[in-house]
Amino acid sequence: MRNPFGTTFESFEGPAGPVVESVHQAAYQRLLDLIESEDGHLISLRAPRAGYGKTMLLARLKEKTKGRVTMVPVRLADGQRIEGEGILEECLTRLTENVPAMAGLTRLDLCTRRLFAQGLLPLVSSGEVPCQDQDGAVASLRERPTEAFDFQCRDATIAQWSKEQFEVLLPRLTSVLSKASGASSRDTSYWMDLLFNFAVRSPQEGSRIGDLMNAVFGRESRFHAGAGFPGGLGAFLSLVTLVEPVVLVLDEVDGLSGHADAALRATSSLVSLREACRRVGVVVSVNDDVWESAFAPGLPAGLRDRLEDVVIRLRPLTSEEARSLISARAGADSNKIIDELDLSLADLYPRGVLKAARDVWREREEHGPSGTGAAAATVPEDAAPTELFVPHKPAPDQVSVHQFRRQGTPEASHPSFSQPAHVEPSTSGFPLPEPQASSFCEAPAPASKFLYPPHPVKRVELPKAFEVHRLRSARPMAGFNEPTRENSGQRSSSNPPFDLSIAIEAMESSHDPFSQVPASGGGQVERTAAPVQKSPFEIVRPAPTPAPQPRQEASPQADADAIDELLRQFREHRDS
Repeated sequence: MRNPFGTTFESFEGPAGPVVESVHQAAYQRLLDLIESEDGHLISLRAPRAGYGKTMLLARLKEKTKGRVTMVPVRLADGQRIEGEGILEECLTRLTENVPAMAGLTRLDLCTRRLFAQGLLPLVSSGEVPCQDQDGAVASLRERPTEAFDFQCRDATIAQWSKEQFEVLLPRLTSVLSKASGASSRDTSYWMDLLFNFAVRSPQEGSRIGDLMNAVFGRESRFHAGAGFPGGLGAFLSLVTLVEPVVLVLDEVDGLSGHADAALRATSSLVSLREACRRVGVVVSVNDDVWESAFAPGLPAGLRDRLEDVVIRLRPLTSEEARSLISARAGADSNKIIDELDLSLADLYPRGVLKAARDVWREREEHGPSGTGAAAATVPEDAAPTELFVPHKPAPDQVSVHQFRRQGTPEASHPSFSQPAHVEPSTSGFPLPEPQASSFCEAPAPASKFLYPPHPVKRVELPKAFEVHRLRSARPMAGFNEPTRENSGQRSSSNPPFDLSIAIEAMESSHDPFSQVPASGGGQVERTAAPVQKSPFEIVRPAPTPAPQPRQEASPQADADAIDELLRQFREHRDS
């Protein structure tokens, strides 16, 4: 059997479950009186938390006032913004729905006929529009406006005359309706021309609604050219509300939570729209948490006073209302569900009651009645509850559906409770931890495969071929430390083996391999030094020093000191 408590969320388009008239009846009646009144009201519908039945209440009002009041949902663009184009499109979509048993006529057809009758009535009464039977025409316009302006009926004299004289009649109708609605003459003339062209076409023409939408929202629309949709929306609502009540409903505002600036812009848009059209009703449905985080911090005193002028607050359910809510869905099985629930709590709300009833129904389908049979034998009444089966304790501001369960009802058969899965023995050599009992509706923690810390890792050593040794001085190179005949007697043994001046002298005194001159004593060719041109960047050599003494074997420390001394002398020479 299908679970009758499967759906716990409602939609504004219509109740998802059976309507229980006793639930929030006082708030429902007050909302109905305010909506059906001629004066528009700015109403704030408040609830302590989500699930108290705000959307259900609004859906009931929509079904109750269908045909008398047009309730238009206001949808937030991106969850935070109110756009005039979206509201206008939603209004036209609702008004162009077919009216039952009216031969394809829409509510917009009926509104247009009543508007023409209201605009023509003072002109006929004053004699500005001549008429042979003035009294009969006035009575027809007042009592039977939809029949008087039946443009598809050949016998409707007023409708056929108005159709032929519309070009001359439009400025006068615009003047009358503009004063009555408070809209500008330009916007009133635009909408009356557009509505007339819509109403004179046959309801059987499938393209007339599409042509209307294209004229308002298409590329050639005057609202895209610079007039803007907020002004056009205000003028349209001002005209329509002359003959039919319209209520804008702002629901599902959870996207504004924590965004005070977005809440301020949304509220300002609705208040400005209502100031432009005083007969439009506005209902703002909001929970306390969203109100405290978004509306209360950012609204100035003026907007807050307007929004809190009429406040309808939903109260918790009584035990009788909760029983009625369960009985409306469960029928003959309602007593079996109610017996397993604790409905004596103070904070009962519709969604919480329905969720608890849904869980009980599921348990009965899977395990049978929890109070008898094998399911009752699994958990004795005198047995102390284990940690796994202790119901979750919610925060003070949050009521869990399991609070509605009676204390004596065993929870072991609940499908939300899962025993820890069996863990296979480890094959990796590491011991696995024992699984711990999880809390309510929480899966057991997975067993760890590896332990910490891991085994120490052996440091990687480089091969000997890549070992780095300290540089040692090599044997003296020819020309760098061998004394020459010219300066062998002037060098001292204190001079280091790598002397920069000796290297420069050796390079300058080297013979050119391409310079050859014949010897004076014979035919042999004698290598001579080529003439050296003086460079403009002449290197000033220090005075020659005595030749060093033959190198003696020194210790590694002495070699290191010699290298350091050589580097020091090189730096001094470079800096000089």
